[in-house]
Amino acid sequence: MSKRVEDIKDVQLTVAQGLGVTDKGRELLEEIAQWQLRHECLISLLDAVPIDSIKETVEKGAGAEGIKVLRRNHLREQLVNLEPLGIKLKELEKEVEGMSKESGMIREVIETKFESAYAQQQAAQKEALKAKDQVIDLLRGQLEEVKNRKTIHASPSLKLREGKKSKAQGKGLFSYLKKAEAEQFIELFFKGQDYSEEQKNFFIDCLERGLSVKEIQRFAAPGLSVAHMKRIRDLDI
Repeated sequence: MSKRVEDIKDVQLTVAQGLGVTDKGRELLEEIAQWQLRHECLISLLDAVPIDSIKETVEKGAGAEGIKVLRRNHLREQLVNLEPLGIKLKELEKEVEGMSKESGMIREVIETKFESAYAQQQAAQKEALKAKDQVIDLLRGQLEEVKNRKTIHASPSLKLREGKKSKAQGKGLFSYLKKAEAEQFIELFFKGQDYSEEQKNFFIDCLERGLSVKEIQRFAAPGLSVAHMKRIRDLDI
């Protein structure tokens, strides 16, 4: 064997070892004298052609061309075996793509419904606040009427006491106290607690009867019925 051929063999064996060819595979390469045949066997081993098939083909004297045919047939069989997997892979890819589109549609529907529900909720809150403001304005008007009636029908003794003061000063002080009391009444019975309409009307009636906010607080409670609160009020009186 010439030095050049020997060098080629050493390179081929080194490559085989470096690329992870098994000991049995390297032994087979070691036994082959022709470097072209050894080259084809090395490539076949790297393509996972069974060692026994390679060895059998070499022993039959098929030569380098025979090993090429063996390798091509082996690769063709591998491709045939992989074809169903490829089809299945494509089917899975289509399924995932369809699920992705469906998920996007569902997300879009949810976002649209959420935005619509949120807008409706905001509109409902605005309407509720508007209605609440209207109720408060109405109550203020009613309280002003109560204040005016109580001022007109004040007792003689109260008028006598008021007469001791200057007319302008007395009127201003009385109006200030009534306004503060009205604000306190609204804050306590129309904003701070969850009273029913029947209870709120009862509290207004108590004001018209001449009770102060402090006196109403003695029997006002969201959990008491109007009948019970009337009985407590009458007891206090």
